[in-house]
Amino acid sequence: MFKTSFGRRMACAALALAAFAPAAFAQSYPTRPIRMIVPYPSGGPTDVLARVMAQKLGDLLGQNVLVENKPGAGAITGTDAVAKAAPDGYTIGFATIGPLAVAPSLFPNVPYDPLKDFEPLMLVARSYSMLAVHPSVPANNLQELVALVKANPNKYSFAYGGLGTTQHLSGELFSSVAGLKMLPVPYKGEGAAQVDLLGGQVHMMFTSPIVAMNNVKQGKLRGIAVTSPKRLPQLPEIPAIAETFPGFDVQAWFAMIAPAGTPEPIVKRLNESMQALLKNPEVLARIEALSAIPAGGPPSELTALMRTEIPKWRDVIRTANIKPQ
Repeated sequence: MFKTSFGRRMACAALALAAFAPAAFAQSYPTRPIRMIVPYPSGGPTDVLARVMAQKLGDLLGQNVLVENKPGAGAITGTDAVAKAAPDGYTIGFATIGPLAVAPSLFPNVPYDPLKDFEPLMLVARSYSMLAVHPSVPANNLQELVALVKANPNKYSFAYGGLGTTQHLSGELFSSVAGLKMLPVPYKGEGAAQVDLLGGQVHMMFTSPIVAMNNVKQGKLRGIAVTSPKRLPQLPEIPAIAETFPGFDVQAWFAMIAPAGTPEPIVKRLNESMQALLKNPEVLARIEALSAIPAGGPPSELTALMRTEIPKWRDVIRTANIKPQ
């Protein structure tokens, strides 16, 4: 009787301790600096946003958040380093649509599973593109452009700065839904593609709305449509492709992730702190500089987005027969 009662008390105590431990851990976390892995080179726009967020996140948590750049293999190298890190809350990652939603279908033997090897922390921001054409293209709106390209298969080209980028995938998805045959023209970067678009060497490009509108206002380009589900508030005069082709939605997105198995209280603490960052003027200014829109929300929203985006881009890549070069 005594032994049975004592055993039950010990079991209850163990359960209570197990339930208390994660909460206690979260209250004391963090007790040392946190590493934020950025899978892109230092100095780029994604890195700049990550560094601003790291600094402000460190201020909120009371510990330094140290950025570690691990570029390589189309951001796969750094993203894999997050997946392989200890799930203790002291390694987090700044990721994008590329390594999380596109790479697994574009490259063979990607060493991680986006849905199994990470704990989503928060969707940071979404960014949309504008379809801009050179003034020599005799089309003033999307309907005229579609009719023109349909009547002239494989005559008109679209530029993109990098295999599997949203510029590239936007062009392939647009060709698919509109039934067009266009010539994709790859460049090593968006800057080089912009130069040739402005020079008329290529006919059109999905590009940054901020960059495009500066050229549109000067008459160097013509703004045709945006890739958002509806018109962008800052560009109400530019229609969305979805107005003609319902469901068309291409977004570049930025997200925070942690290794799978990171304790739920730590994930919750990080998410709440990161959501607070989206009210910080410096963070908002960097997001705006990327032509992006702040997102936020619980980790489940990032999970839902990934579950939608991964099969979507897998289908586009297969349909267009896109292969690594």
